[in-house]
Amino acid sequence: MTTQEIIDQIKLILECTPYVTESKKVKIGFARMGEPAFNLDNVLHAIMSLPFISVMMDRDFTWLPCFNSVLPRKIDLNTTGFDVIDRVIDVKENHFNGFLHFQISCNSTDENVRHKLFNTSNVLSIEEVVKYINTKTITNRTVTLNFIVMKDVPVDVEYLMKLGLNPEKFVVKLIPLNKTINAENNSLQTYANYSNYEDLVNLADQFAKYDIPVIYDAIAKCEEAGLCCGQLVHVHQQG
Repeated sequence: MTTQEIIDQIKLILECTPYVTESKKVKIGFARMGEPAFNLDNVLHAIMSLPFISVMMDRDFTWLPCFNSVLPRKIDLNTTGFDVIDRVIDVKENHFNGFLHFQISCNSTDENVRHKLFNTSNVLSIEEVVKYINTKTITNRTVTLNFIVMKDVPVDVEYLMKLGLNPEKFVVKLIPLNKTINAENNSLQTYANYSNYEDLVNLADQFAKYDIPVIYDAIAKCEEAGLCCGQLVHVHQQG
């Protein structure tokens, strides 16, 4: 998508909700339907346009854009995953005063498992990500390491701490696996959800003992119903 096509979608959402005239937190995610790092220029230009869009449409909004990536190792001949980190953090710190949600999809601390889940080996390792971001200035919102917790998919807290996970740079997010067609086709099951929520709490507590901030929650009912993460596109294609 071009920058203008992304902006047009944002404007359409605002046009359809004229009753929302002000908000202190308007979160908008640039993910779920593709890897934004492969459309980096257009996505970042659209993100930087958000304040102008709301002013133009007479909305009093404080935006919280979300850039969610698996961080491919190579984007093109001139751009690497490290360049993506640099550019997203630059927009975060210099255009949004640190208030941009930069989320990195990890899902496991075992790199071989990660490669299998992502169907590629061409992503930055968690070790590379942690060590590189530890060198950056991060203000207001820390960088999120996102783990979709699944049965038989390791999330090793001790390993992450050995890598130098810094609570001033990172927050860990633990979320149950959504009910998706891909998950069912690949026999993936969630580690915890409503029926055994305490297991998710116990995993979060392992991070908390090292003072690592943790976000965790059960998934929304709409996600259990298969309405999120691009599932409606699958339904449309099958129809």
